[in-house]
Amino acid sequence: MTTVATLIQEARVQYPNGLDGQQLRDQNYGFLDYALRNTDLVINDDGRTQLENSWNKPDVEIPVMVHQVSTMTQGPMPCDSTDTPITTAMVTPTWDAFYNSFHMVPRQSRRNMISYEQELSRKIHEWEMGAALYIDQATRDAIDTAKATTSSSAYWGGYFSVVADAAQITQAQKKDGLVYMKNIFMEDQFSGMDFDLVGSHSLNSEFAYSMNQGAQNAENLTWAYNGIRMAGAHSANVSAGANATGFMMVPGSMGIYGRTPADFLDPTPVGTKQFSIYQSPVLGLPVMVIRDTDCIDGQTVTNRAYDGATRREKFTMGVSFALLSPYKGTRTNSGIKKLDIVP
Repeated sequence: MTTVATLIQEARVQYPNGLDGQQLRDQNYGFLDYALRNTDLVINDDGRTQLENSWNKPDVEIPVMVHQVSTMTQGPMPCDSTDTPITTAMVTPTWDAFYNSFHMVPRQSRRNMISYEQELSRKIHEWEMGAALYIDQATRDAIDTAKATTSSSAYWGGYFSVVADAAQITQAQKKDGLVYMKNIFMEDQFSGMDFDLVGSHSLNSEFAYSMNQGAQNAENLTWAYNGIRMAGAHSANVSAGANATGFMMVPGSMGIYGRTPADFLDPTPVGTKQFSIYQSPVLGLPVMVIRDTDCIDGQTVTNRAYDGATRREKFTMGVSFALLSPYKGTRTNSGIKKLDIVP
């Protein structure tokens, strides 16, 4: 007689256990983070509310006034003179939308070391990571489109050469290059402001040495980097031939806005479908959710011959959003400057 048939076949560790911590790591979404932090500086609260509730209305239009400086006429004032009326314009946001789906089979979780809640939480977070990357890339492209193409400063194209509307900061200029960039902003009438520098992670290695030369070092360079907040983004593109690429921006240079149709605020089921809104802590935007339920052959998911009909839940999640940067008009020296650190 033998006890082989009753040997313990497997030893399993409970989940979660931390072993997949590095496997499940997130990216850095520097462009999206910047837009979320500056959203309220681009459009005020009333305007933001109108944008977010604009789904069932015609195209949204945002009124702006065009910059113009009056030309003075020398001499005593006459009784009659000509004047120049102000000029206004309308800005129409461009809305983008995306979605993706996943499903859950509750029966799979009943005899599983990973619970229904753990699996659902992970699938939602994987959806959020894909969504954040999508929006981060879109924000990167919007910032690149809104960047300055000219400057009033002689340093732009003088001290720095400019290639494809990006200041080329050489290794010799790197130590105090951002001081000159601040001066360029000042000459473009952006004075007394802090700045964000968002771009490739290699920006950190290019500036790290100088940024950490403080009062206790032979050369104190903290003055050159005061008021500059640096962030990396995995979606950043490095210009050809450059070591690092980034965008130096004044506050309020990009904002992001989401909107949803009223259907998703109504809890009444539509057949087997349930509409709802999920406020994503990762995206900072409302997510539209459709939860559908149907019946499938349980054998296809459990691999157990005796399993028959079972419940399947399908989640489709999507976002509608618009990115807005301040109106430029003919003022092409905007508050976004692109820079490359070159060898």
